[in-house]
Amino acid sequence: MKVIKTLRAIDNTGKIAIKLDDNSIIESVLLIDQSDRVTACLSCQVGCAQNCQFCQTATMGLKRNLTSSEIIWQFEALKDVFQRDITNIVYMGMGEPLHNIDNVLTSIKTFTNPKTYNIFLRRITISTSGAITGMDKLLKNPPFPGLAFSLITANQDLRYKLMPNTPKLSEIKESLKQYQQKTNKRLIIEIINFQGINESLNEAIEIRDFLEGLDVIINLIPYNYVPGKNFQEPTMENVEKFSSFLYNLGLKVTIRHGKGQEIAGACGQLGVIN
Repeated sequence: MKVIKTLRAIDNTGKIAIKLDDNSIIESVLLIDQSDRVTACLSCQVGCAQNCQFCQTATMGLKRNLTSSEIIWQFEALKDVFQRDITNIVYMGMGEPLHNIDNVLTSIKTFTNPKTYNIFLRRITISTSGAITGMDKLLKNPPFPGLAFSLITANQDLRYKLMPNTPKLSEIKESLKQYQQKTNKRLIIEIINFQGINESLNEAIEIRDFLEGLDVIINLIPYNYVPGKNFQEPTMENVEKFSSFLYNLGLKVTIRHGKGQEIAGACGQLGVIN
């Protein structure tokens, strides 16, 4: 394995391309927030099988799962290339973590081991589009990391159009309920905002209804441009308006401002390095 390209954005987001031993290429990202917290955004697969219509990684299809060693090696590479101590980990890079749950869990055990990296479990988050089988296995392997669910929309028909290879929302909600009952952790709900697609009050009401009974905080993410995709970035005025809809319906909402767009390092952009 070796790092074959390194990019750094104006906001200090860093991205690396890694060539694996079989010549497959993956990407990993280093994120630095306003409080100088440093987070490694790790990939878990070469490509992805979920076929989300707005995501660059989906254009690759699924090549294979990463081994736990390949997942851990990304962390080491990010630390060495950018010379920063990393305190947080998110499995939000290329691939669906719950489709590679065994290797993801093995890597988490290594990251949290006091004799290796000693990263607190509360600083590790898995992001999923809703893989039920992987969720079942996750729930059988405590202790539990944080969980972020990419909801995008609570309208089932629209979600199938945007994310065609995901389970029914009713099945996903049952898994989320079980996770919350076992862990007592607040869920992160990720909603990517697209211009003219999921910006309405009705959309917000459907989201509120779907999340009823769950303790959540919503991360509202303006869509990041991906070449060749027929989606438009929303105006910040519309993002803030939709955030207000959700807030006024009683939901906790934060707007996640994208980082690293000019190096294709933001949410949904991994899979090509320019």
